[in-house]
Amino acid sequence: MAPFKISIFCSRILVMMGCASTVLAQPSVLIHAHNDYLQEAPLINALEVGCASIEVDLILRNDTLFVAHEEESIDRTKTFASMYLTPLQDHLLVNSLAQPTALLIDLKTPAATTLPLVIRTLQSYDLLLRHQATGSLSFVISGNRPAVDAYAGFPDIVAFDYQDLQPVPMAAQSRIAMVSLPFRRFSSWDGKGKLRRRHARKIRKAIQFAHDMDKPFRFWGTPDHAHAWQTLHQLGIDYVNTDKVSACAAYFRE
Repeated sequence: MAPFKISIFCSRILVMMGCASTVLAQPSVLIHAHNDYLQEAPLINALEVGCASIEVDLILRNDTLFVAHEEESIDRTKTFASMYLTPLQDHLLVNSLAQPTALLIDLKTPAATTLPLVIRTLQSYDLLLRHQATGSLSFVISGNRPAVDAYAGFPDIVAFDYQDLQPVPMAAQSRIAMVSLPFRRFSSWDGKGKLRRRHARKIRKAIQFAHDMDKPFRFWGTPDHAHAWQTLHQLGIDYVNTDKVSACAAYFRE
């Protein structure tokens, strides 16, 4: 087992021994709640079933951060604060996080204008920042990100989702939280039957790139059912990407 995966496993066991905040036992792998805001109970369901990473898409319009994938789907009642930050703070007032948890903030509008407002908004939530400072909570910027050379210039309350296989400058490595790539860049597999060996080799090589930096690895756009979850987990991905968080968590608990 890679050193990174050993450290993740041990840290999760230690956290679980000290906290009993979730309704269900934690699944045996790290689960990423893709497009969590489309779930029936955004955020809370992901926390309760034990997701280690929770994705929210943000669009900046008229100085407000809306939770949406595209402009046409904006609902004025669904803001970053109302759907995620305030409920998360309320949750943490009475619960502990059962494991280190990332809020993956996928910027759909340009980083130059959107990211500064994200940071200012986060800075107004003292309780969330206290959890971030302890390492139990992280805010990971995905989607439209600044250039990797600029990562070090942002406050350390945010980290970044690296989406490339090019070498990372040393100054930026500490600001990277995970490596994420599109699955279709590596395989056309639909999750049925066996994955081709040459595709599996490409996948392992990409995962090793992340692990060499001691970073976890995630695919997006993967087949989303049990056989695919298990196959990709066995290949070494750290976060299983899914829209079916309850089913995925139940599968790996069992």
